[in-house]
Amino acid sequence: MKKALIIFSSVLGAALLCAGVWFFLTTARQNAAAEAAHDAVLQEYAQLEQSAADTALTVTENGSEIGRYSLEALGVQRGTENAVTAAFSATDLMDAEAFSELPFRNKQNWDALPHPRGIRIPVDMDGFDTSPVMAALDGVPREPSQDAYAYFDGTGFSIQDAVPGTMLKKDVIEDALYEAVSQMFVDSSGPQTRTLEITDYDCYLPPEVTRENTEFDFVPLLQERVSAMRIQVRFRDELIALDGSTLRHFVKLDRDGRVLVQKKTLDQQLAHGRSFTRRRTQSISSTPSWTARCRSASSTSTMSWIRTRCAGS
Repeated sequence: MKKALIIFSSVLGAALLCAGVWFFLTTARQNAAAEAAHDAVLQEYAQLEQSAADTALTVTENGSEIGRYSLEALGVQRGTENAVTAAFSATDLMDAEAFSELPFRNKQNWDALPHPRGIRIPVDMDGFDTSPVMAALDGVPREPSQDAYAYFDGTGFSIQDAVPGTMLKKDVIEDALYEAVSQMFVDSSGPQTRTLEITDYDCYLPPEVTRENTEFDFVPLLQERVSAMRIQVRFRDELIALDGSTLRHFVKLDRDGRVLVQKKTLDQQLAHGRSFTRRRTQSISSTPSWTARCRSASSTSTMSWIRTRCAGS
């Protein structure tokens, strides 16, 4: 009986010893697992912080780089870092030494909870500032657009097409910058880089006057040119002055803006020279004038002179 009791006590003691060893080993393993999980969370946080520091937007214009702008330069790094921090608990952000000193039960409770892993934090747009980008764009030499206009090309009126410029629509660019940055994020895979090409947007101020948005009326332009003209025709050894008020009855435009001199009307007027104001050479006023050097005062030569003066007025 005594021997049996001794054997039982020995077996019980061995069992308790094994149980103690097992408990110790299990606790140590769980403790190590919790601390490893905590280290991984700290690493995740550090990677997110580094990603926020290194993420940047590159701005280009026609393929040429204007600048590379960090979240800090754009005024959104601090807000983004605060958003990163808000995704972690106070225990998550304990340093490794402080976490290791926590009671085992506390570590186990923490390890049983979900923790931020592989998360993506959108850039926080509070404080967004476009001024560094706009200052760089303002430093680029720019040309204003040129409006379309009508001009006389020698035989009639034509339209010079508008020429686009490179002056910026600043509100369009600022909106594009906001859109681009608001779509950025930080995660633990590394810093994000994004390129914004401003010409992908309608970023230039257009000409105000174009062939498409303006109806050009050539008639007043022709009348303006003719009204300032004064030519002299020698008719039967007598100089006849033709001023703008007379010439405008002979000069018309076709539908394409070409100048037409009405030959029949001009022939009739030259044949009835008395209907013009006649002036001797010595009595001609100082108003700029030209002389049709044709003794017969033919309408053909006068028409040529009128066309030439329309071009050169």
